[in-house]
Amino acid sequence: MTRNRQAQSRAEHRSRSDRSRGAILVEAAIVLPLLVMLVLGIVEYSVAFNKSATVANATRAGARTASALPKDTDYATKTADAVATALTSLGSDAPQELWIYKVATGTDDDPIGGSFGSCSDCIGYTWNPAARTFNTASPMGGDAWTANEQNACVDASHPDRLGVYVKAEHDYLSGMFGTSRTLEHRTVVRLEPYVGSGVCYAT
Repeated sequence: MTRNRQAQSRAEHRSRSDRSRGAILVEAAIVLPLLVMLVLGIVEYSVAFNKSATVANATRAGARTASALPKDTDYATKTADAVATALTSLGSDAPQELWIYKVATGTDDDPIGGSFGSCSDCIGYTWNPAARTFNTASPMGGDAWTANEQNACVDASHPDRLGVYVKAEHDYLSGMFGTSRTLEHRTVVRLEPYVGSGVCYAT
């Protein structure tokens, strides 16, 4: 009799243990995918945020360079070099375009003409992934903003504002949140006063 009760007790214990293990497996099957998605989301967001910050810093580096070079005939290529240097931490194929432009009067940061595809007083460069620099030998834009068209007079009522725009692509690592995302940033500054031997106003 005692043996029967002991055997029954062991069987009941094994049954409860099996049910407990089954419940744990079910809970793990529910929670684990959510946990994996959460971790992947954190990783994906962190990488994208870091790249976005790099692109933003590159526009600021370019704007600082360009604003310090009013009336310099090579200001655009020097700006492109500064932006490319700031983008070195990105993948070789991540940057896409760079635009250096005169900001339209009455707007916060728009080019004259409203868009880069049809802007005036602007110059654009595409990215060369092999050389990891912008292709300054083949600029985009039909009406480039030349140095002699810049107004950089210290007493000007409306000194020119200069904008630097950079577009890059971020490829998602996991593919769970899409394949890629476009990163766009722009920085606007005023041209510093020209103190050279030539004229400071637009000619």
